[in-house]
Amino acid sequence: MHERNTPLSAESITVSVESTGPVTRQLSVEVPEQRVGALRNEIVSEFRRHARIPGFRPGKAPLPVVEKNYQGEIRQNLVERLIRETIGEAVEQVEGRVLNVVDIQPDEATDAGFRYVATVEVPPEVAPKGYKKLKLQRPVGEVGDEQVDRVIDDLRERYAAWRDAAEGETAAEGDRVKLTYTAYDGDEPLEDGHVEGYEAQVGAGQLHPKFEDGIIGATAGQDLEFTIEFGEDDAPSDALKNRTVRFVVHVDELKKKELPEADDAFAAQLIPDTDLAGLRARIADDLRAAHQREADAALRDQAVEQLLEKHEVDLPEGAVRQRQESIARDSASRLVQQGYPAEAVKGLLPMMFEDARGRAENEMRAAFVLSAIADAEGIEVSDEDVEAELRQQAEAMGQPAEQILARARSEGHFEDLRSSLRNQRALDLVISEASVKDIPLEKYREQMEKRQQEAAAAQQE
Repeated sequence: MHERNTPLSAESITVSVESTGPVTRQLSVEVPEQRVGALRNEIVSEFRRHARIPGFRPGKAPLPVVEKNYQGEIRQNLVERLIRETIGEAVEQVEGRVLNVVDIQPDEATDAGFRYVATVEVPPEVAPKGYKKLKLQRPVGEVGDEQVDRVIDDLRERYAAWRDAAEGETAAEGDRVKLTYTAYDGDEPLEDGHVEGYEAQVGAGQLHPKFEDGIIGATAGQDLEFTIEFGEDDAPSDALKNRTVRFVVHVDELKKKELPEADDAFAAQLIPDTDLAGLRARIADDLRAAHQREADAALRDQAVEQLLEKHEVDLPEGAVRQRQESIARDSASRLVQQGYPAEAVKGLLPMMFEDARGRAENEMRAAFVLSAIADAEGIEVSDEDVEAELRQQAEAMGQPAEQILARARSEGHFEDLRSSLRNQRALDLVISEASVKDIPLEKYREQMEKRQQEAAAAQQE
C-alpha cells in the first residue's frame, strides 16, 4: 500500500492504493472538509436560483431554508460531483495504466470531509517468453490460367440469362421449373398436399431428391404421375414417414440457363473499356492480392495462437465483459444493416453476448501479451504515427481528417489506437523473427476446416 497527495484547484485529496489481486487495486480517497464545504455552498446556491419555496420569490429564499427543503437532492448532487471531480486524479495515483473503474462505494459527506472507496482494474503483469523463432506456416496460392478460368466461370454463372425451354428440351440438373402438384395417399389427397406454381432449381437442394428423380426428363406443359416410398429417415415431414405417396404433377414452366460467352463483350460488360485479356489480368491481380491477405492473416492467427499457448494471463473481468458487449453490439449492428428486424436482433443480444465470451478473452490475452513484448522490445508509437493512421481512416470514410482527430482525442480513442498500433508492431516483429514454411493454400484451408469441425464437435459434447 502507498499513500500520496494529489493537488486540486482548491484543496488536495489523499489517496491510498492497495493491491487486492493480480488485476485489481483499491483506492481509498479522502476529500478534505474545505473542499466539501465549498462545493456544498456552490450546489446550495445553484438550487436557490431555481427553488420554488412558498413565501419566497424565486432565487430569494435564505440558503438555510433552501438546504432544508432540498437536503436529499443536495446530498446526492454533492456526492456525485465530489466523485466525478476527484476520481480522475485519484486514478492517477495508481502505478501504470488503469483499464477502468469497476466499483465505487461512497461514505456520507459531512462537515469533516468525504471518503469513498473505488475499485479499479489494471493490466496483468506478463513476462514475455518464447516469442522468438516461432514455427509458422504461410499458405501460398497458385494463380494461373486454371484459377482465372474458375473465376470467369463463376462470373458467367452470375450473369447467366434464363430462357423458356424449346420444344423437346427436357428438365435436367441446373434448370428452373415451376410446378403445380397434388400429393395423394391412394386416391385421397393429403392434407395441405396441393401446391400451385412452386418454383425451384433442379439439383439445388430445393426439391426432395426422390421428387427430382420424377421430374427429370419432363418437358414444359407435361403431366406426370409417380409414386415415392418415404422411409424413416428421408421423409420431408413426420407425417410422411414410412408412407407411400402418389404425386400428380403438371410442369407449368421449364427454363434453361444460357451462359454468356467469355469474350471481349462480356469483359466490357463487367469493366467498361476492357477486353478479355484485360479482364483476365485484373482477375489474376485480385487473386494474388486476396492470397496475400489470407497469408498475412494466417501468419497473424498462428503467431497469436502460439503466444497464448506460452503465456498464462490473469484477465480483468470488467474489461473482458466490456469487450464482450462491444463484440455483441457490433454483431447486432451488422445483422440490422443486412436487413434483419431490429426487434428480432435485440432479442438475440443475450445469446450474442454469451457467444462473444471466448473471443473477448482471447483478444484481451493477446493484447496483454503483445503489450508486454512491446515493452521488452522498446516499441513506441508517436503522436504522428497515430495521426497518420487516423487520417487514413478519415480518407477511407470520406470524412474531414481534423474532425476525426478531434473526436479521437476527446473520446479517448487516440490512446486506444496508439496501444493497438503498438501491439500490431509487436506482432509484426514476432512474425518477422519466426521460422516460416510455405504450404499450398488448399492444404492450409483443409487443415483449418478440419480444426473448425473438431472445435464444433467438441463444443457439442
